[in-house]
Amino acid sequence: MRRAVIIALVALALGRGIASASQICAVNVSTNFATAMADPRITCGVFYIQWDVIEPTKGVFDWSTVDAEIALIPAGKKYWLDLWPAEHTPAWVYTDGAVAFSFIWPFFALQGGALNWPTVCSTVKTPRPWDTTYATDWESFLAAAATRYANGRVFADGVENSTTTLTSATAAFVSGDVGRLVSGNGIVANTTIASVTNGTTVILSNAALLTQTTTITLGDPKLAGVKLNPFGSFTQEIILPSNTTTNPIKNATGTTICFTNNDAANWTAAGYTVNLIETAFNNIAAAYIADFPTLPLSLQFIPIGFPFETNIENGGGPVKDLGPTERLLLADCLANVPNCEAQNDGWSQTNIIRSVNAYQEGGQLGNQLTLAWVVLLNKLNFVPKRYEIFDIDAVNPANNNILNVMAFNPPKRYGAGEW
Repeated sequence: MRRAVIIALVALALGRGIASASQICAVNVSTNFATAMADPRITCGVFYIQWDVIEPTKGVFDWSTVDAEIALIPAGKKYWLDLWPAEHTPAWVYTDGAVAFSFIWPFFALQGGALNWPTVCSTVKTPRPWDTTYATDWESFLAAAATRYANGRVFADGVENSTTTLTSATAAFVSGDVGRLVSGNGIVANTTIASVTNGTTVILSNAALLTQTTTITLGDPKLAGVKLNPFGSFTQEIILPSNTTTNPIKNATGTTICFTNNDAANWTAAGYTVNLIETAFNNIAAAYIADFPTLPLSLQFIPIGFPFETNIENGGGPVKDLGPTERLLLADCLANVPNCEAQNDGWSQTNIIRSVNAYQEGGQLGNQLTLAWVVLLNKLNFVPKRYEIFDIDAVNPANNNILNVMAFNPPKRYGAGEW
């Protein structure tokens, strides 16, 4: 009977269209990504773009790994770019003069895997968030990524890119259509097609598509959004090392194999203040806005991700709320970033969850996911617009039911019903 009910739910949801429910994005961390993306419940992908892999030498970019990932996105589905600095900051940034903050890497999980994490107990560097040399270099990388995927390529009716020369037969376009003027060997400017004279060469996809109804867009139409990662460490969330003493790091048998640094003391010595963090966040956020002006920018946070803060428990349960610094940056994002979306990669209580657009459930690595956090969200009368799960979890048959719960519940907020 239960199986029949599940099948009926799937059929009903497919009949009404998955777009009416929460989106599920598969995070590419394994060889299972293409299989995950073939699932009709999976509507988007997430790619971790590690800075040191793409720009190992200053100004020299190799986007081949990103392009290969994007090629796995099926027609009709989209992807998010998660541009990752932190421990993936290239060595040349420090040669440029950026000042590093060093900490001890505490994790075994995914070591040497798709996330390319450092070795447990190794000393790892991340730039001080307020370092201006780091900010300049990171903003240059953001601009390069935007040029490649968001504003430096032209698509006509979703198809990229050959050159054509406008004639009187192809020069009539609706006002506001945009192409790229070509002069010699370089692209020199954006232009509205309506203002282009006959004989001008414009990058478009196909001369046969050049009609009054052609839709010409800058940027890959499959790009759904970009993660707002101004700084951090450990993971792709905004999080900094926060140990207040030298804590033991243990292996699977419980044996201590090394100790963390006293991160709080080291931050104090480095001159850490919340004001420096907020200023750095807002400055780099402005670069994201300039580079990706029309795309959603997703701010990823977890509870208590900053030094000198303690867990806040509202209601006495196991659910941790955000610390003061997360709240401050989230408020700044919602106030100042036009397309800010808040993503929680941990638990949050009701007084902060109102601002959350997405949740990520990861780290199970092929094991069965738990329904507990999804059930909690439903009890709070909240269903996010977007879930993210690791691709290896998405293909695990044991998680079929939870994928249905995610996919076929329309997004809602407290007392507001549908979004």
